[in-house]
Amino acid sequence: MFTGLFSYQGERNLVSQAHPMVKVLWVFFSFVSILICWAPMRLLILNTIALFLFLIVTHREKVKLKNMLKIFLGILLITTLSQTLFYYGYYTGEKNTVILYLISPNTPIISYLTMGKGVAITVEGLYYGIIVSSKIFFTTITAQLFIMTTRLSEFFYAMKRARIPFKIIILLAATLRFLPITLEEFWRLTTVLKMKGEKTTLRNFPNIIKLLLYNLVRESVKRARFLAISLEMKCIRCKIYLLPNKYEAHASLFLISLTMLEIIITIVL
Repeated sequence: MFTGLFSYQGERNLVSQAHPMVKVLWVFFSFVSILICWAPMRLLILNTIALFLFLIVTHREKVKLKNMLKIFLGILLITTLSQTLFYYGYYTGEKNTVILYLISPNTPIISYLTMGKGVAITVEGLYYGIIVSSKIFFTTITAQLFIMTTRLSEFFYAMKRARIPFKIIILLAATLRFLPITLEEFWRLTTVLKMKGEKTTLRNFPNIIKLLLYNLVRESVKRARFLAISLEMKCIRCKIYLLPNKYEAHASLFLISLTMLEIIITIVL
């Protein structure tokens, strides 16, 4: 499931045909733009552009597109709820309009932990949650587009040209390569536990977490050892080559124009 979603797709499209350096610059400036942007209308435009580009890249694979949109919407919903419920302004004495108390301020232990505030949904917290979730939504889509359209050799080459230290390059490359495998391993373990009839209750929850972590850590250590041996045998520290590929000027120009548009939306509008 996850290895197919969070990996290079191999299909030539408008983004994958751009030069690796152009893609790296596009991702960098996109992240900077979303980091400094807080205006709701600007965030809406940026997310619309990112979602439109994602639909262009994945429109032929309906199942994969459906699964990715489910993940994106799940991230959006969880982030909005968490940021709304634990909005810092409500607990620091700022003026807030309470919509609903989930836990009353008079609840004994909760009252002490929240300084007599309780847990509430406020207008300001909901607004802040939507803003933060919009930022994370844009970042997730942009990162996924980069992973789906960039080979590992292209990533190595772009990082090397940008004079990024070799240790950081290896760290980032290993993350891109093994994160989906780790997620897939977690998914497989939870499926096995369900097939065995294990129920997640408060009593056996610590044992389930211990079992999952043990297997995930063990498999991660094995993969890291194999990666280290492979790098040593290939003498990868010597040189990093860009594997042959046909890059289109119009694709690079498109990403450059898109980057400029995002910067203009963030700063000018």
